[in-house]
Amino acid sequence: DNGVAPKPVLNPHDTDYIYVMSATKELTFYDSKMINIRYKCGESCTEPINCQNGGYRHPKYCSRCMCSDFHDGDRCEIERGLIELPTEGTRDLIYSKTDFDHEQTDERNRSKFDKDPLVVIKAPTNRRIRINIESIGSRGMKEPNTCGNFGVEIADGDLELTGKKCCAEKHTGRSFVSKSNVIGYRAYSYHGKPFESKISFSVEPDSLPIILDWVIYFCQQF
Repeated sequence: DNGVAPKPVLNPHDTDYIYVMSATKELTFYDSKMINIRYKCGESCTEPINCQNGGYRHPKYCSRCMCSDFHDGDRCEIERGLIELPTEGTRDLIYSKTDFDHEQTDERNRSKFDKDPLVVIKAPTNRRIRINIESIGSRGMKEPNTCGNFGVEIADGDLELTGKKCCAEKHTGRSFVSKSNVIGYRAYSYHGKPFESKISFSVEPDSLPIILDWVIYFCQQF
């Protein structure tokens, strides 16, 4: 975020994730999950537990599950802020924080951020979601190198993983289709960092069945 290199030093395999790099100083949900699996933190528990939606057993309380940001409940069975898209029409999500503070910071503590509620957005089974970035940006920092202080996160397909992030004005007008029929959405900004966005979501009319896309991809490798 504070480097002076003319080009990125590291690039992710999927370039949609370039704005995720260095965007937080906290462990992600998946980091914590892998640590708990690696060190077998739940082995002392005797009763079985069924954590849903990628959740895992709480390392201290055997009857509880640790859930991704987009899920809640004793067994991670609740999809937070669920929006079920109709086959026709669009749904807009608008975020607007206009307060401005000249103080410079590299704050990454999410508990100090202004945030919209987390949202899970679903299309009908075997359909996909068209995401259109109608407008996005900050008058305080038009072309940030990373989306650490403000942005929109779209968790695409696997809600356990950190999603792709957009925050710069140049992202306005971008449009892409989800990998599955479910995505996670959050918008955020650090206090005093103005940020506005408008994202529209709709069901892609000509979605191929999801399993068919994998067959096509596999066949193209030969």
